[in-house]
Amino acid sequence: MKRTALLSRTALKQVSDKRAPKAKKRGSTLRQGRSTGTPTVGEDLRFEVIRMIGCLACLMSGRLTTPEVHHLTKTGRHGHTRRGHRYSIGLCCWHHRGEPLEGMTVTQCTAVLGPSYARHARKFRTRYGSDDSLLALQDQLIALKVIDMQTTLNAGHAELWGLADQDDRINLAEVTASEDEAGRLLKAQKVRQPHRGPLRVVPIAVTVELREASA
Repeated sequence: MKRTALLSRTALKQVSDKRAPKAKKRGSTLRQGRSTGTPTVGEDLRFEVIRMIGCLACLMSGRLTTPEVHHLTKTGRHGHTRRGHRYSIGLCCWHHRGEPLEGMTVTQCTAVLGPSYARHARKFRTRYGSDDSLLALQDQLIALKVIDMQTTLNAGHAELWGLADQDDRINLAEVTASEDEAGRLLKAQKVRQPHRGPLRVVPIAVTVELREASA
């Protein structure tokens, strides 16, 4: 068997670790979520009270409609990252998502109900107020509703804290609102709550922390 001479080969050039090419990390193909996590018991109660109160935009026009819970965002733009469950207000399907009410068109809803947060953000804020002013109004209405509910539950023993037993108290919201701001945003004389008379906005300075009290 004939043997052939070994062919000389060029040695590979050494490359330092700093210059070595690095594999690119593959980014996730899924869109980053906007969720702020699972609501606490107190935050769930906040949502329930918001649904009892109604859509803020409709209330300003003297209407009472069933709201959805709208989470305010960090950028103030619809669909962006949420600020948290604490930063939530009630808006109906039209004012929230721009979804026309049953039997109405987009044009009709715009003319009758006003601008939608999702469809006409700038006009919505011009008419109804900024995100923070709407949040302040929502917090005041929550405080008034909680006081009303607490008075009913305690039958005259009106204690702001605790919709449950003394050992399982839930605090709904952190509220500091002025009569001037609420009066400017809400035409109180036209607003009615379910099973209640006209809502009278009064000056309050209530602090209700959004957290579950320790057992």
